[in-house]
Amino acid sequence: MKAGPSSSLGTPCLRRLARLSAYIEREVPSPARESIRRHMAHCADCRVVLRTLKKTIALCRQAPKIDPPQAVSKRVLAVLRRELARCRPPAP
Repeated sequence: MKAGPSSSLGTPCLRRLARLSAYIEREVPSPARESIRRHMAHCADCRVVLRTLKKTIALCRQAPKIDPPQAVSKRVLAVLRRELARCRPPAP
């Protein structure tokens, strides 16, 4: 079975990919941008991830903005409140 691109990514790739959204949005400082750009020139797997992320962002921006049904919003908020309560440290 052939492995996908993400299975062959090493630590240098993962460090750069963690900043990929910021790179696309031009929120990464110039020296880091250049480092990412040089890496992309030599890493086919990371170029695939970059192209895919750019397409995903474009599709999300084109998607119609709709409000979810009120019942869905209430369920999501309830789950978030439970998770937040679980993550808070106990009161002293």
